[in-house]
Amino acid sequence: MKFTRLLSAAQQALKSEKGQQAARSALDKAAGAGRQFGQGKHASAVDKLHRAASDFIDKQNPNGGRAPGDGRGPVDPPR
Repeated sequence: MKFTRLLSAAQQALKSEKGQQAARSALDKAAGAGRQFGQGKHASAVDKLHRAASDFIDKQNPNGGRAPGDGRGPVDPPR
């Protein structure tokens, strides 16, 4: 698979709720592993990267990959 095709697939996945939830889960696990591996020495750098990546995920979809009504993000008004 070409890199551009892989990148396109990842971008499309981040536009769905399920894709954002998967990305957020992977991000949380990677940040936890980074903190554990660095034994706390690089925790501030890991946290900074985690926040930046999380903000990027949130910007891919107005609801931020969170389920409607969970109180953690914007919710579409009822119709």
